[in-house]
Amino acid sequence: MKKNEWFKKDGEVSVLFVPPTPNSTLAKTLREVAEKSELKIRIAERSGVSIKRKLQRSNPFKPKNCERYDCLLCRTGGKENCDAEGVTYNIECIWCGIEVVEGEYIGQSSQNPYTRGKKHLQELDLKLEKSVMWKHAKRKHDGVVPDFRMNVTGVYRRDSMLRQISEAVQINEKGLENVMNDKSEWQLNHVPRLTSTT
Repeated sequence: MKKNEWFKKDGEVSVLFVPPTPNSTLAKTLREVAEKSELKIRIAERSGVSIKRKLQRSNPFKPKNCERYDCLLCRTGGKENCDAEGVTYNIECIWCGIEVVEGEYIGQSSQNPYTRGKKHLQELDLKLEKSVMWKHAKRKHDGVVPDFRMNVTGVYRRDSMLRQISEAVQINEKGLENVMNDKSEWQLNHVPRLTSTT
């Protein structure tokens, strides 16, 4: 009961967590507004990042690459951590470069880049029709498999909605005609936009 109802000490019915600000300015302002409006909401300020966390690394000797032979991210010199979960990523054809039409695939996954990249490699090895890398090799390089590089473009952990929207925005910015993604992926995550005439 304490774990779920700690904020109900003075009759509050809900709790609002706010980010930390200098001198708790935001939390104090919201408490005043809630009190004037007679809202039964407790305002709780989240803790900030500690100095220890900013300065200390848990493992200063951890290698930059995981050294697994089947890690697409690390073996191709890609950016970011291959064990982070809930990511957006790109796979670029090194032969084409990302500036060339259909030289880049943009994706998202709840899995970590190691697991997702391993699946891409397996699909390529089996020359499956759903493999974006194999399709690119057939379309652009006459069936010769080029060198690919995988990069993490964002880490969203448990926020699947933000991850999917981020993927859609990245595809939209590139334009469907410029990426390896097919039309079904484009329609799946299409984000409508409002435009202003002013």
